[in-house]
Amino acid sequence: MVTKKITNYVCFDIETTGLNIKNDEIIEIAAIRIENGKVTAIFEQLIQPENPILFDIASLTEITNDIVADAPTIREVMPDFLSFIQNSLLVGHNIAKFDLPFCQRVALETCGTNITNRYIDTMALARKVLQLNSYKLTQVAEAFGIIPDRAHRALADCETTQRCFEALQAIAPDAISIQIFCPFQTQSPNLPNKAERTSHVTLRDIKHFKSRPHARDIIPATNIFDPSHPLYEQTCVITGEFIEMSAADVMQSIADCGGHCADNVTQRTTMLIVGGASNPDQKSGKSKRAEEYISKGQPIRIISEREFITILNESSEKSAKLPSATNRLTVSREQLAKNLEGYIKKQLDNAPEPYDINKVIVELRTPEKGSLYWALLILGQPCFRFVGGAIGYVEAAPIIMELVKQAGLALVPRASKNMWQRIGENDFAQWLEQLSENTVFIDIYEKLLQTNGFDCCSRYMMCSEAGHCIHPDIMFAGQCTYRQKLKKGIIFFGSKRTVPETKETI
Repeated sequence: MVTKKITNYVCFDIETTGLNIKNDEIIEIAAIRIENGKVTAIFEQLIQPENPILFDIASLTEITNDIVADAPTIREVMPDFLSFIQNSLLVGHNIAKFDLPFCQRVALETCGTNITNRYIDTMALARKVLQLNSYKLTQVAEAFGIIPDRAHRALADCETTQRCFEALQAIAPDAISIQIFCPFQTQSPNLPNKAERTSHVTLRDIKHFKSRPHARDIIPATNIFDPSHPLYEQTCVITGEFIEMSAADVMQSIADCGGHCADNVTQRTTMLIVGGASNPDQKSGKSKRAEEYISKGQPIRIISEREFITILNESSEKSAKLPSATNRLTVSREQLAKNLEGYIKKQLDNAPEPYDINKVIVELRTPEKGSLYWALLILGQPCFRFVGGAIGYVEAAPIIMELVKQAGLALVPRASKNMWQRIGENDFAQWLEQLSENTVFIDIYEKLLQTNGFDCCSRYMMCSEAGHCIHPDIMFAGQCTYRQKLKKGIIFFGSKRTVPETKETI
């Protein structure tokens, strides 16, 4: 039994993707070092999990997939956490059955290290001292009149636990018992490896998770590279929040210049690009790791988002001066967009249907994040956009992807099926020249006209006799399901009926 007041310890807490100690992941870890009764150091770190954070966990902790998108991995964080706690006495709420065995499993997997610290579990201590209906941290805090700043965030829970521990010490110092954590008593010796672990996620979670850029999902939109480009054959990692470009576009630009994207800083990394919105006083785990490698002689170049864009722009200007033998696009991005506009209008104007070619326009768009780009709109809906840095590419909207693929456009898949797929500008220009008799843009126009349901006007009998839609307003007629049937030779009414009334109806 201990009667002397404990004034030196480390209070810690973790937030996880679930309650399964063997399978789930740590998404936040925090610790407070107390020396002589005063806080002397704080450790706090969000962690990017390998699997998406479930909606209910995000709602409980307010830690979403977006928040941890650029956070370091547990492999980067755990060594720093172990260095922080060292061999200190650990204090935490329910740490004997949850936090310690959870951290032990991760420490063993990532560092090959066992945690054998002495510890005090404030939940067990509260059960000895207090008579409560529940011994959750919030209930224990309430018993002492302690109001937590916010629950289910690691640092806030650390602070609440520390205050509860001090209160428990004050009323029952003799009830405190210090134990030594023995990992083999609280944890199965046959821990599953990463391949064996499973995570139960919803389709919504998977969709959200896949929307995050990962190096394995970045595929070059061209196979033509300039070996003299500063990014060529560079292994690049990005960190922080970007302002002028999205993270996905930064990684795509690297790949399109012949560079290689990676998710984490390793000995192979040659360049780290830091987002413009990053706080220079709060370096990410990737930045710290890069600086460690640099101090050991590793040639890693750390550049800002602005420096990265300057590299792209300067290389783009250089490329524009190269002779045509380099096979680079000689027309501007704006001109390519307007060439496409003219091609579409010509195809629509030559069609038997009275299409409104004024509904096909090219405009310069100014997104909140990222660079300006040209977009081609049909019926007010963006269908193509012309973007890129030193290497330009054309992106097709998801709604028209299948149509343009059927017409022979070799789009490069993206991380998510809902993302705009892309192709190099040169390849797109060549595809446009080879279309000849293909009616893909008429098909696109028709697709955008359509809506669900049978929205026919009173002319359906006359349309049946004519064998085609006779409505003078193509915008209105485009919404008519019967019009689409007529185009396929399916007639439901009148003397030219092709579908028996007893078998099928509209």
